[in-house]
Amino acid sequence: MQSAKKARIIVLLKQNITLSRMFSLLNSTFKLLRTKTFRRGAPNSGVIFPKENDMLIDIALLTGIVIHNLSRELSLMLDRKYGLGLDSSRFPTHVTLKQAFTFDGDIKDLAQVFDSFCLMTPPPILRYSGIEAVPGRNDTTIIWLDIVPDAALWNMHKLLLELLDRNCAVKPGDLDGDGWRFHTTLAQAVIDPYTLPAIIADAKQFINQLNSQATSAAMLITPPGRPEVPEESVSYRIQRLSGPF
Repeated sequence: MQSAKKARIIVLLKQNITLSRMFSLLNSTFKLLRTKTFRRGAPNSGVIFPKENDMLIDIALLTGIVIHNLSRELSLMLDRKYGLGLDSSRFPTHVTLKQAFTFDGDIKDLAQVFDSFCLMTPPPILRYSGIEAVPGRNDTTIIWLDIVPDAALWNMHKLLLELLDRNCAVKPGDLDGDGWRFHTTLAQAVIDPYTLPAIIADAKQFINQLNSQATSAAMLITPPGRPEVPEESVSYRIQRLSGPF
């Protein structure tokens, strides 16, 4: 009888060791997956996990005070009326200038390129033209404000791509170039498709008021191994745009 009990205990111990190894393998696999870079959904909407030693970088225009205050008023109204949440309001109101990218070099080199870009770039006028709903991550929908892509914005986009490529070996992303969409995000949530027309109609009330000059830019950083979400990213550097008119 004792021998049977001992044999049963040995079998259980072996099973526990096997389970432990299995969970350890799963955990290692999950960590490995987190180090792969991937994107899903609309521009700047998918979760990106930087590689193990890479930072994730976003470079964006900061909107003026008028646009910031009106867009935050609009985000709050949409949250109260439709429950869209305020996660997208954690960052200052901004317009991303290129697709987010990973960087494993010296952050000082990147900061120098960012500073040069700001010195070469005059403050543009942001003109908002409409509201759009685009697919986001995890079955969410992004509500954003479309911006008229005028020559000044395209010149900024192309200059930034050129400076990053020449000085930091950062190549343009798949979404950069002629297909890039200039926009400001209002909200991101799981939204009933039947409520979308009402949400867009409410947001359109503000469009004609959303035109002003952007006078500064920001470089946002997501630390290595963290997902590109508002609660993980930090504003690393802000500079005024002081280029010739």
